[in-house]
Amino acid sequence: MRISVARKIVQLVSTATSLIGAIGIPMTHIIFPSIHCYACPWSSWVCPVGILQNFILYRVFPTYFLGSLMIYGITLGRAWCGWVCPFGFLQDIVTIVRDKVKQGKDKAADREDGAYKESGRDKRNRFSKFSKLVYSKFIFLIFTVVTAWWFVDTVFCKICPVATLEASIPYFLFSQTRLTTGFLIHLTSLAITILGFIYISRFFCRYVCPYGALISLFNKATILKLKIDKEKCRGCLVCEENCPTGVKITGRASEINSHSCIRCLKCVELCPTKALRVKLA
Repeated sequence: MRISVARKIVQLVSTATSLIGAIGIPMTHIIFPSIHCYACPWSSWVCPVGILQNFILYRVFPTYFLGSLMIYGITLGRAWCGWVCPFGFLQDIVTIVRDKVKQGKDKAADREDGAYKESGRDKRNRFSKFSKLVYSKFIFLIFTVVTAWWFVDTVFCKICPVATLEASIPYFLFSQTRLTTGFLIHLTSLAITILGFIYISRFFCRYVCPYGALISLFNKATILKLKIDKEKCRGCLVCEENCPTGVKITGRASEINSHSCIRCLKCVELCPTKALRVKLA
């Protein structure tokens, strides 16, 4: 089975699992391994970002949160983002649809004389100007922690696009909330985020997600390693051109530990010389 097919199956199962409350399973109080709104009417899991803010605003040391983070981080690191996160799955679906539409337009343009078709390398160069912005997710992490302490409230939850999709919109559709300022802020946040990942794949994961920032700190310590064989690598850049989070792979050390790498393993699947491989430490 191809890696991409296996990943889609895992993402489907994970998304269904995140909504097990719909079949009557009560709150488990288990922290979900990716960002997932605990206010969702069908959720039986705890959001890691939400519980972190609650520990902070109640001035309680987050032992439970840190223990769960350590387990998730050391086992798979950001692979949870690439394989399990429901919001990440949504971003992947949008990217697939966007690429299909673009392919249709490219085919139409190819019929015209002198038509220019953007290559993967051109796209990579076009987005290189945003490379430093990948650190912005750490700014959002700091914002989440500081505002929870300062305002004694879950401030990030009130602007989180995941909360909009999984909680605010369902409650509004079920007539359990009204068209308030808070709801409009949530809708605006989701609209901006959707526009972001229409233009840039995994936009939220790259630039915004505070949980992604936290668990990315374990990418060097996780037992799931991504290795590159320098002798086999011929520098074709197929891996970088197809990376959904824009990780620079070639020219680095023999191990890929970027905080942006979500271990989706697309690079492993597409590498023509099989220079990339997964290893359990």
